[in-house]
Amino acid sequence: MAKKVSIYGRSFVVGGGETDDYYRYLPDGSDVTDPVLRALRPFVARDAVCIDAGANIGLYSLALSTLTPEGHVYSFEPSPSAFGHLEENLRVNGAGNVDASALALSDRVGTVRFHDFPFFSAGSFASDDQSLLTTDSYGSNVSSAPTTTIDNVVAERGFERVDFLKIDVEGAELSVLEGARKMLAEHRPTVVLEFNSFGFTIHQGILPQVALARIRELFPYIFVIDRVDGALARLETPHEEYEFLYDNGIHGPADNLLCSFVDLDVTRRYSHTWTMQPAATQLPAGAVTGNPEVDAMRRTVSWRITRPLRQARSRLDGSRATPWLDRLARITTRNQSAG
Repeated sequence: MAKKVSIYGRSFVVGGGETDDYYRYLPDGSDVTDPVLRALRPFVARDAVCIDAGANIGLYSLALSTLTPEGHVYSFEPSPSAFGHLEENLRVNGAGNVDASALALSDRVGTVRFHDFPFFSAGSFASDDQSLLTTDSYGSNVSSAPTTTIDNVVAERGFERVDFLKIDVEGAELSVLEGARKMLAEHRPTVVLEFNSFGFTIHQGILPQVALARIRELFPYIFVIDRVDGALARLETPHEEYEFLYDNGIHGPADNLLCSFVDLDVTRRYSHTWTMQPAATQLPAGAVTGNPEVDAMRRTVSWRITRPLRQARSRLDGSRATPWLDRLARITTRNQSAG
C-alpha cells in the first residue's frame, strides 16, 4: 500500500516493502523533511548535478529531484529489495531528472559481497570476503552485487560537473570516497555522508578514528549536522574530534557530516550535544513532550525508522532502561533558562 509523504512542502506517493520496517514505520501523510534534508538544501542549486549513493527507496533522490528542476540526479542502490521500489517511486512521482542504477559505488569496478535485509532495507550493506561475521550472524540474504566507482561513472557518462554528493552506505562510505578521488579533486562538490561507528567497525573492520582521519585528509572543512534541527557545527580541533567520536560511538546510531572544500559562515563549534543514552523510553505515537527540541527530534525520519532498534534495546536493557527523553527535556530546558 502506497503512502503519501511531504518533502520540502511537495507531496509524494511512495511505496516500499510490506515487511520492511524502514517503510512500515514511515507515517502516512507525514512530513519527512528531516534535519539532514534541511541542512543540505542551501548547498543544492536548481541546476545542480547530484549523486545519491545508497538511495534506498528514493526519499533523498526525490528530495534532490525537487531541488534541481534544471539539474540532474544520479541514484545508486544495489539492494534487490529496495531498487524496485526506488524505480517505481521515481516513475510514479514524475522524477524525470533522476537516473537510477542497481550498482554499489565502491573503490573498484567488480563485485562485492552484499547483505540484504528485506525486513529493514535501510540497513543493507556491503562487506569484503574477509569478514569474520557470516550471513547466519546477520540474518541477511547474501549475494554478489556489481560495483563501480564514481570516477568511472563520471568518465563513462561524460559529466562536466558534480555539485553535490550524498553517501549513506552503512559503513562503506570510505570506499565510495576512495573511488571518487579524481572527481573530488576536479569538481570539489559539497558532500553529505553518514558517519556510523557501528557500520565502520562491524561491517568494514575500520576504527572510527581512522575513518574520521581519512575523511579529514580529503576535505579541509567538516561540519556535523545537528540531529534535531539540522544546524551545522564546526569539527576542527583534536578535542572537538574526540568529543564527536565519543558521542557517535556511545550514543549512536549515526551522525551525518557535511564536508566542504570551501569554508562556510558557521560559528558554532562541536561540543557534547548528545549526552544521554538513547535507550528505551517509548512515548505513544503523536505524543508531545512540550519541549521543542525533543518534539522536533521525534518528528524526524531517523527517529521513526529506528523505533524497532529502540524497542530491541528496551527488551535487552529491561529495568536498566533510562527515561532519556525526560532527562533530555530537563537538561535542554535548564540550558535555555541559563541562556
